[in-house]
Amino acid sequence: METKCIQIPPGFQMDMEVCSEVAIIFCPDARLRSYHKLLFREGLGLGKRPEEYTCLPFYGGAAVLAHPEYFPDEVNLIRTSLGIANAHFGASRLVAIGHERCLRMKGLYDQIHGGLDPDRVLDDMLTVRRMFQERSVSSKCPVRKMFAQFDITLDVILMKFPTRNNLEYVVID
Repeated sequence: METKCIQIPPGFQMDMEVCSEVAIIFCPDARLRSYHKLLFREGLGLGKRPEEYTCLPFYGGAAVLAHPEYFPDEVNLIRTSLGIANAHFGASRLVAIGHERCLRMKGLYDQIHGGLDPDRVLDDMLTVRRMFQERSVSSKCPVRKMFAQFDITLDVILMKFPTRNNLEYVVID
């Protein structure tokens, strides 16, 4: 076993009073890595300071929330992560992002819908929005119950698959 060391630049300090008001659930699909930063910064106006938001990367992104019966472990991890972001870092706004051509969701769509249709992820993101609107601590649905546990606002976003010149996204009201 070898211990390695990185030289800390002069003036670099850990901010012990970090407050990340925004938590972002997204899919860490490597094909989209640089586009996420662009969406966060240019589309959502975040990222002028890295501590401004907390990243909650889960394969399948927020689309997994639309299918808690197929993704119970992911929903549990998202609930736990969101709870930590809310309690310890002050997250009061959740940005839930799903994207077209998601490889994690493709298997589920093949199984229950017979294929990967671009409208499927839109349907999923609309379902996530509806679950938030119908949140209740007494709900049998773990996602509706999760949303009711936290005092948060929700932004639901469908990220279109980037073209050569554009990154389009849809804000779902």
